[in-house]
Amino acid sequence: MVIHPMRNCVIGLVPDLICGFSQKSGIYWFSKMLIECLDQLESQARFVLFIPCSDAAEFSHLSSRFTIVRIPRFFVGDFWNIIWHLAVLPWLARYHHVQVLHLFAGNRRLSLFPPRSTLVTVHDVYHYSQLKLYGLARFLYFRIVICGLLRKQVNLHAVSAATAADLHQLLGIPTTSIHVIHNSCGRGRFDHGDSDLALADQVEVALRRPYFLYVSSLDHPRKNHVGLIRAYEYLLQACPDAPSLVFAGPDFASPEVIHVAISRSLAADRIHSLGFLSDRQLGALYQNAFAFVHPSCFEGFGYPLVEAMSFGLPVLCSNLSVFKEIGGDTPLYFDPRQSEDIAAKMLALIRDEQLRQRCIAASLEMARSAELRSNAPLILDLYQRIAERQRKRWPVPRRR
Repeated sequence: MVIHPMRNCVIGLVPDLICGFSQKSGIYWFSKMLIECLDQLESQARFVLFIPCSDAAEFSHLSSRFTIVRIPRFFVGDFWNIIWHLAVLPWLARYHHVQVLHLFAGNRRLSLFPPRSTLVTVHDVYHYSQLKLYGLARFLYFRIVICGLLRKQVNLHAVSAATAADLHQLLGIPTTSIHVIHNSCGRGRFDHGDSDLALADQVEVALRRPYFLYVSSLDHPRKNHVGLIRAYEYLLQACPDAPSLVFAGPDFASPEVIHVAISRSLAADRIHSLGFLSDRQLGALYQNAFAFVHPSCFEGFGYPLVEAMSFGLPVLCSNLSVFKEIGGDTPLYFDPRQSEDIAAKMLALIRDEQLRQRCIAASLEMARSAELRSNAPLILDLYQRIAERQRKRWPVPRRR
């Protein structure tokens, strides 16, 4: 795709630095796909990528249009990462002549770079109401610092209409002033993952019989693993020979609650928590699953939901507005706070093979319609519009 020239505009790209790229969250995949797709687009824009030293090698293949600025490990920790964003980043951006600065995780890290020259991506607003989960200091940081700076932003990008609506409800930002651009979708990363196909013993055990799959970080209570465990216990009462239950994802917030719930469950021998997996290992789990279940109570987008549909899996998920926005009529929806409802949908999929085949066909159709979707051209267009507005506001003086 050819994009209109941007007069050699310099774009600063700032992926999230909180955990580096090791945990491969949704923001990681947003960052990875966007950066690589921007490199493939034909444009005169140049890019400055601000990235931790530990992750710079992952982007060493980028073209000469990219300048990589390595951030010392010292700034990756929570407190110093905040300081880096607020105070160090604006200075670095000016030093590298950045005209448009894109913050990839503006819902939790913002900068004092001029708002009119900044594009802020917001993935969700979950952090702003979780006092017990994040503690008083972090809660006040989110509600006072981040929310205060978000209200001043001129160029906001939300990854879903649901997130845009949340921003409007929480901060009073008009939805008409928020650019809604969905994340890039597809299963390409599973086709080009690492070459290590060796599966851990526990993964091999999980693959020996049919299983329901849930891919998510162990984040309690947001991801609702405990509710799904309870639903699975109800399911086994009605169908003792039901497929097993497999969790794939790293520990994140209060994971011990989930581990204890599994160990105390009467179905503990049928529930497998596999932890963080490589792309190829995760792809194998998607490929062989009986169905995919996503019982989360709050999401800004939902990469695993899209990934499951791309593998043609029957999908059962929470009746969240964002899932309906992304999945349409493809998934079977349930109330995530009613474990009996989750169990009923799982049981229906087991007992009605025609229903399961219809769900498979619907997932494949949805995957085909989204296969070539990329958010990079739309975001590059945003960069161009921001840069043009800045030029009109402060035109370059003519030389005499």
